[in-house]
Amino acid sequence: MEQALLFQDEAAYLAALAADVIAAGGDKIVGHKLWGHLDPDTAGRKLSNALNSKQKQLLKHHEIQQIKLFSRIAVGHSQLHAFESKPLDCELKWTTAEDLTKRAEASAARMMDVALGIQEELRRANDLRSQELNRGRAR
Repeated sequence: MEQALLFQDEAAYLAALAADVIAAGGDKIVGHKLWGHLDPDTAGRKLSNALNSKQKQLLKHHEIQQIKLFSRIAVGHSQLHAFESKPLDCELKWTTAEDLTKRAEASAARMMDVALGIQEELRRANDLRSQELNRGRAR
């Protein structure tokens, strides 16, 4: 089963998770805390494989949360928490009522120009039709 990451930068995510494991005592200690039924060496290898992007072994959500907690207990913070808290690469801009009014006025002006253009085309079409009808009556 492969672990699907929800982050664009998988390497940075795994690096932050690995930093939390190191801060909390290393692969063997953290692995044994997560999987107490396994001996420390086996649990350490299992955790190490889960942190290797080429292995793609599954870490459950609660296991990741426990690693973050172990890191916070050991050193007072979590690298993974800091990584997850990073702002997105986008700019948010507030729109005021005045901005919306200006946009609406500009949009209305464009629609009015289109409507006037359509009205002018219809007028020309009616004039041409009238001319054709008048020519047909004159014959």
